[in-house]
Amino acid sequence: MDHILVSGANGFIGQALCQHLVSKGFYVRGSIRDRSALTNKDKASDYFETGSLENEIDWTDALHGMDYVIHLAAISEVSKERSTEAPELFQHININTTQRLAAQAAQSGVKRFIYISTIKVNGELSQENAFSPSDLPTPQSCYGKSKLEAEQQVTAICEKTGMETIIIRPTIVYGPGAHGNILRLMKLINTGLPIPLGLVQNKRSLVSIENLCDLIVTCLLKEHLTNRVFLAADGEDISSPDLIRLLAGLMGKKAHLWPVPVPLLKLLGILTFRTGEIRRLTGSLQVDASETRKLLDWTPPYRMKDALKITVEHYLQQRK
Repeated sequence: MDHILVSGANGFIGQALCQHLVSKGFYVRGSIRDRSALTNKDKASDYFETGSLENEIDWTDALHGMDYVIHLAAISEVSKERSTEAPELFQHININTTQRLAAQAAQSGVKRFIYISTIKVNGELSQENAFSPSDLPTPQSCYGKSKLEAEQQVTAICEKTGMETIIIRPTIVYGPGAHGNILRLMKLINTGLPIPLGLVQNKRSLVSIENLCDLIVTCLLKEHLTNRVFLAADGEDISSPDLIRLLAGLMGKKAHLWPVPVPLLKLLGILTFRTGEIRRLTGSLQVDASETRKLLDWTPPYRMKDALKITVEHYLQQRK
């Protein structure tokens, strides 16, 4: 039985991944900040408590006996109360912690280190062409920049030590319990209020939590595979209006889409301090994951509609 350390094990992706790995017969040790935060959704074989990721963590005990490491733990945004500390927090948590874990994993004899990065390393929005793994990285946010530097640290350590490394950059991850725009859209659809996105003509790539977990397991099991960057997506791009129509249909609701011009939406975003949210709903973020499927001989097991159905069913169940 292979032994796997999963950092960030009680996050949205971490919980689903640990449960998936255990169901596949792996022994999973989850690293978490605080053991008291565990719930009945946490399914790892055992847990290692790290405390704050702002500290220098000694991973020796957590890494003992581990064959693989899947590193998820990170921060993607900083609270308003700590906004002035953002550069230091991204440095400590996303870069320093990753570097320290990778270095100690190599020293402990870990065979393969899988780092879960983000498509934001490529950029915030795609333009004429979909993002590909061969693109020159152009991160624009502090989060994206910190994840790129962490990727570089991991790659350097693995090149020096011989530990195998795989980097996965998922696009927007959705699924039961996920936050973000899809949850906000479901809440808005449920109110029956009009949604002013009827004239948006964009394309968005998404990846379901089920498909992402399956991809990670494929990366664990595939032999003779190292120093690769894989992009993760369902392979079915969708516009914001079509996503709303699909979600509404799955919820048994009618999609009330209003034809508001996109420039006016962007202006409203500025006036309401929601520029980022409007940009994500109106802009395109396309990911070309064809190389991932080809090199790994991998096909996403869930179609987008089926995965969104699972997401909607969980949302409706939670509302009861």
